[in-house]
Amino acid sequence: MIWMKTSADPTGRNILGMLNNCAGGKTPWGTVLTAEENFHQYFANLRRLPDSDYRKAIHARYGMPSGASERR
Repeated sequence: MIWMKTSADPTGRNILGMLNNCAGGKTPWGTVLTAEENFHQYFANLRRLPDSDYRKAIHARYGMPSGASERR
């Protein structure tokens, strides 16, 4: 599944960075773990998806806004 297509990457296959990187740290074995939070503020208009779209249930589970988000 490819959900995140942008003008910078129309294929949706390249990771181009992070958003809201608010937590992270180095593990005892030397790897780095990081997490993004509040990603739901950057996605919106859940109500525009048709009921038959499987993403609608997933987005609702994560609390995606049904209308415009704070970030527009």
